Parts: sequence; C-alpha cells; structure tokens
Amino acid sequence: MKPAGAAPRWRPCAILAGVGLALYLQSLFFGLTYLDDQVLVSENLHFLSRWSSVLDAFGQGVFHVSHEGDTYYRPLFTVSLILDAHLWGAWFGGYHLTSLLVHLAAACVLFGFFRKLGHGERPSLFFSLAFVVSPALTQNVVHVPTRDDTFMGLFVLAGMSAFISYLREGGLRHAALHLLFWTLALFCKESGAILLPMCLAYMALVEKGERPLARTAVLVPGWAAVLCVWYLLRRYSLDDPMALTAGEALSSLWANLPGAVQLWGKVFLPVGLSGLPNMRDTSLVWGCIGVAAAAAALAWTRGLAWRRVLFGLVWFCLFLAPSMLLQSTSMAGVVAEKRLYAPIVGIFLMLLETGFARGLAEWKGWAPAVGALVLMLHGTAAFFYSKSYRDRMSFWERTAAASPRLPLARRNLGAMYFLEGDLARAESELMAALSLNPREPMVHNNLGLIHMRRGRFKEAEAEFLLELRHYPRYANALFNLGLLYMNQGMVQEPEGLWKKGLSINPDHYDMHVSLAALYYNQGRKKEALAVLDQMRGKGMEIPEVFLKLK
Repeated sequence: MKPAGAAPRWRPCAILAGVGLALYLQSLFFGLTYLDDQVLVSENLHFLSRWSSVLDAFGQGVFHVSHEGDTYYRPLFTVSLILDAHLWGAWFGGYHLTSLLVHLAAACVLFGFFRKLGHGERPSLFFSLAFVVSPALTQNVVHVPTRDDTFMGLFVLAGMSAFISYLREGGLRHAALHLLFWTLALFCKESGAILLPMCLAYMALVEKGERPLARTAVLVPGWAAVLCVWYLLRRYSLDDPMALTAGEALSSLWANLPGAVQLWGKVFLPVGLSGLPNMRDTSLVWGCIGVAAAAAALAWTRGLAWRRVLFGLVWFCLFLAPSMLLQSTSMAGVVAEKRLYAPIVGIFLMLLETGFARGLAEWKGWAPAVGALVLMLHGTAAFFYSKSYRDRMSFWERTAAASPRLPLARRNLGAMYFLEGDLARAESELMAALSLNPREPMVHNNLGLIHMRRGRFKEAEAEFLLELRHYPRYANALFNLGLLYMNQGMVQEPEGLWKKGLSINPDHYDMHVSLAALYYNQGRKKEALAVLDQMRGKGMEIPEVFLKLK
C-alpha cells in the first residue's frame, strides 16, 4: 500500500519531462551547425536510409564516410541515426527530438538511481532537475553528433542501477539487465567501459550487503565475454585504433588537468560556454570557484559520509579521464562540455551528501530558496545558450569568439563565411587560422576555393597543391583541383585526380557525379554507366540528367 501523502511514481518523471520540453523544444527548429552533423547526417543519408546499414555500423568507424583512419567506434550511435533517417528522413528537427527524448529518459533513470542509493525524493528530484537544465549539458541535447555521450550516460546509469539491484536481491533478471545495459553503453562509446571499475568502486565504498563478492563473481564471465566481443569488433572496424602507451596517457591527462577544473566550474557557474572551448582561452578562475564551493559545502556538513563522497569523486574522475587522453592536432586543448554528461553525476553524488541536500529533504532553511534560484538561473542560461546551435553561423561565430586562439574555430568560421558568400571575411579567418597553425588541415583547400571563385586560377592551383602536399589523402582537395582544371578546359587531368579521390573516399557523392559527367561528355558511355552503377549500389541518388542513360 502506498504511504499516505506519497507522490505517485510517475510524477517526478512528468516534472522532469515537462521542464526539459519547455526548455529545449525550440531545438526542433534548429538546423545544421557544420560540426560533424553535415558529415554524419545530411551528407550520409544514402547510408542511413538503408536498413542493411544497421549491420554495417558494427563493422566500421562512426566517420566511415571519411575513410581517413577513423579512431571512433560508436555503432549504436550510428544505429540511432539510421532509425532517425527512417522516421524523419531529411527533417533535422526529428533528429533533435530524438536527442531531447534520450536526455529526458536519462534524467528519469538518474532520479531512480539517486533513490536507489537511499536519497530522499526532494533532493533526488532537485539534482535530476539540475541535470535536465544544466547549461554544461546543453551541447548534448541540441547538438546531434554528441548523442553518443547522452546514450552512453543513459545506459551507464541503467546498468549501475541494475548492478545495485543484483547485489541486494540477486536474481538472473537483474544480472542480465546489468550486462545488457553495459553492453549498450560500451557500443555507444568507449567510455562505457568505465562502468565496470565503477561497479567495483561501489562495492568497496558504498555497498553494505552480505554477499557482494560472491554475487559479483557470477558476473565476471559475462563481463569478459562482452569486453572480448567489443574489442574484436573494434579492432576489425578501425584502421587506426589509436593505442597509447602508459606514458603518453599520463602525459595527456596531466596536460588536460586544467580543462577538468574548467569543466567542473561550468557545472556551478555557466560562464564561458562554447561548443569547442579552448583551455588557453578559458579562465581557470570560475573552475577554482566551483571547486571551492563544493569543498565548502562538504566541509560545513556534519557527520559527512566520506566513503560516499569519495565514490562520487571517483565517478567524476574515471568517467572524465578517457576524454582527456591524447587528441588530434586540430582538437588539442579543446575541453568540450559534452564530456560532462556522465561525469556530472559524480558531482551530484557528492553534493547529495551535504547539508544543502539535507535542507532540501527537510524543506527548511535556506536550501529550498537557493535551490530554486539555481535552477532558474541555470535554466535561463541553458535556454539562451542553446540558441547558439540554431544554425552554422550562430554556432561558429560564438565558438570563434570564445576560442580565438583555436585554429579549428577560425578555420571553420572562415568556411561558414565562404558558404555565405562573404569572401573577404572568409579569407581573413582562414589566414588567422594559418597564423595559429601553418599546417592547419583544410585551410589551403578553402583558400583555393576563394581564389577559384574570384577567377584567380594560378593562386587557386597553388593552394590546392599545397593542401595535398601536407595532406595527400584529403579527397576534397583532389576533387576541387580537378574542378579547377575542368574550368580551364583541361579535360585530361581531372580523371586521375577523381579516381584517386574515390579510392580514398568511395562515398564522395560529388566526385562520382563529376566523374560520370566527364566520361559521358567524352563519349565514354560504358564507363559513365559503371560509375552510375556504383552510385546505385551505395544507395546514392542519381542526377535526373543521367536517368535516361542506358
């Protein structure tokens, strides 16, 4: 029988969903940011629209369309995009809706997780609401390519809850659910592997059951089997699995330590929010204030359960650590807020042990008023910050303003200006990127496009060749150099360039079309048909001009 006055079980989830929908429903009208979403979605619909791609997703990297040494194995993330493609087609708002619903589901599971740990309904609901409205997690909700972190966080929380139920109650059902959710987390993102050591940390620091070790031993064969299958599939799928030595990993973690402090600060104070925050351009002051605030809350709490606090700190550190490892040159120094999706739970676990959470549970003192103010300020900040993801110009102008010393940000802002037809500002931003990194990828290619648009063919050729000298496997530069030669009436050179480009990236749609057109105009109908057959085999749309070619 339900205790008198107890709230229905569905009410907390209804509150979380209502707040989340009110805050982020605007994202259904957002477009592409051109930070991976155009590659993974709009330029990849021919792959996503085939059900057979579900199996293909488990045998290739997430950026399979690039064919340039992918290092990310996220098959279930790709499967979610395939489902979106069949549900929504080219309507990008549907993809945003899926990301929002996953976030709301994660918040509901988080509430259940807090309750399972013994926390009261009010503090559990407060920190679940803080999770929903946190500006530090806005990127995960409104930027579709970061959905891998969101799904991973959802399944990690579900897997941890199932593990706790198994330790306390036993039973095949709880064990099977734990293994299932851990498998899903692992195939969403590599960081899902951290759930395993967190289960051990929970047993050591929190669980007070009589037989945790005996019951956990039963799970070991299942853990080993899942890990083995995942490892073998990942090795098969990636040309460049990016193995690090222990020394390289420790060096990278140390170099990125200031970024961890900066991210911690953004959980408390929504300052300096950006899609690609650069450590050099982000102040440490706000991070130090956030650390000091958490330390003060813990220090002023009487009878603190230090083992539970340590569990929260271990959760934060372990889930954040994988994203702090060595990155590519273009992303060096970037501490993206999306990485906080799972680690932020560790901060909440620590704060749930403080006097502030006790004040929420008893609903007296200053805690309820301060909590309401925090939720209101964070929700307002998240609402307005999310608008910077509404289109490509809004996103990259904010990103470059927040990280002016990040070559990637200046390069991509230049590319957006080019797409808008503002060649002068495009060239200025691209030159700024080169001043920060003389070998920044794609910059010389984009400068070549600007020269080509202005009719400066010699300068354009020099830029394309310089790009290819630095990055000989950059298919877009091969394609653009071929177009340049075609525009000058040089009809022999493009064929070799485009055939080489397609050998690097067989999914390059424009290169297929241009090569087919080249063969057709040269009277090589059989070769043109062969290219069109390759396009059909990949599910690519055939241009209308070729439909009657037989």
